[in-house]
Amino acid sequence: MTRIDKIKNLFHKTSGTAVDPYKNLKLAYTKFVSDMKTSDFCNSPQRYLSECKMLKNLRNLAEQQGLKDELPELIKLLKTAEDKLAEWGMRIEP
Repeated sequence: MTRIDKIKNLFHKTSGTAVDPYKNLKLAYTKFVSDMKTSDFCNSPQRYLSECKMLKNLRNLAEQQGLKDELPELIKLLKTAEDKLAEWGMRIEP
């Protein structure tokens, strides 16, 4: 099974229970961050672009699901990733 297939499987139903997109994406984000710690790309712009995309999706899902307790941490993590991109003179659209 490829890495992409594994990520896709996070979004499918498991054991007959309903899927929670926020929890699944948060799990994928946590794994992504963990993998990046030992990757050659740990401090690359591409890593932070990917991280920003995941965090924005998490923030949107948290807002849709009314998970207000999650928002401050997501906003803080997104700001950190955007600041790293700014060091390379890069910005992403809001």
